[in-house]
Amino acid sequence: YYKQPFFYAMGHFSKFLIPQSVRIHHKVLSLNSSNVFMTAFERPDNGTVLTILNKDSHAISLIVKDPERGHLKVEVKAQALQSLFWY
Repeated sequence: YYKQPFFYAMGHFSKFLIPQSVRIHHKVLSLNSSNVFMTAFERPDNGTVLTILNKDSHAISLIVKDPERGHLKVEVKAQALQSLFWY
């Protein structure tokens, strides 16, 4: 028995996304890498989830801006999957 990496990725998403969560539009203004992927969701309880996959071999710094709630500077480690969750 061997758990594939996909098992952990699915578990990561299922911790933050609940039924009736809806994928929402997000904009990436400037990112110097094609190995960074993001997706954003709005939950039915009005929470927002931003999931970031950094496939690069080095950490990246991002500034997440929410027009209703402000901004946050985040560092995503190399080859990491990270979710941000806020209300």
